[in-house]
Order: sequence, then structure tokens, then C-alpha cells
Amino acid sequence: EIDAEERYIVGANVFNDGAGYKIPLLEMNPAGYSHQTARLAELRESRDGGAVGQALDRLRIACQGTENTMPFILDAVRSYATLGEIISVMTEVFGTYQEPDWI
Repeated sequence: EIDAEERYIVGANVFNDGAGYKIPLLEMNPAGYSHQTARLAELRESRDGGAVGQALDRLRIACQGTENTMPFILDAVRSYATLGEIISVMTEVFGTYQEPDWI
């Protein structure tokens, strides 16, 4: 149906210049990865773990309520919570978005 051009799909069988675009891929430098991992480990050792835990607990409570969460996110950042830790708390409360299935 597509090959016979009974049905048109832009970029597949119509309006396709045939150039075959090459999408550039991001390549990570292994040395940079190791360096960043070491920096993260150093951060976790040097920060006040109690302050981070309290900030994340306050964020969790704010997420469960109706308050604006941004001030609590900023408090967590100021206590040196990582992005992963902040997202983990929010995912725990809100869950992960699932795109609805359409038939």
C-alpha cells in the first residue's frame, strides 16, 4: 500500500529527497565519565548527609501535598542533593509518565 503509493507517508514515499540524512551521535569520552564519577563520589562524601536527607524528606512531603515544589527542589539542590536523588523522590510520589495506548 505504501510502496504502491496508495497511501502517502511524508518522508517515506512522498517529499523524500533520497539524501539519507546522517544523524550525528553523541560520543562520550571514557576519561570524562571516570572524572565525573569520581567528582560525584567526592561530593557525596563531603556533603552533610543529614541535611540532604531532611531536604529530600521535605520535598517528598511537598510532592504529596498541593504546595509549589520548586522551593523544596531548590533547598535540596542547596544541600547538594544530586539530580538523580531529587528525581527519585519525585518519581516515588508521582510515578513515571506512561503514554496512553491508542488503538
